[in-house]
Amino acid sequence: MLISGEARIGKSSLVKAFCDNHRKGSNIFKGNCDALFTPRPLAPLYDVLWEWRNGDLLALAAAGHRNELFIRFLSELKKLAWPTILVFEDIHWADWKIRSH
Repeated sequence: MLISGEARIGKSSLVKAFCDNHRKGSNIFKGNCDALFTPRPLAPLYDVLWEWRNGDLLALAAAGHRNELFIRFLSELKKLAWPTILVFEDIHWADWKIRSH
């Protein structure tokens, strides 16, 4: 799902409450987009991989194999025993540099 709205209306609080309600019996991984002039490429995905501690996927990411990384990431998600919630916060920052020029 995508949650959008004006600043400070409670989007993050809503997501936190949802995750808190589903923490038992679910994998919950969170990634953030950077509010930087030059954001880290794939930052939210890397945040999830570090939290997940999946060494094979981290190695693919470090080697720069993006296509294989995405394919393997989705494949590994399907293998998890528990339902998984992925939260990508502040995705509006992902294209900030593009929008500001």
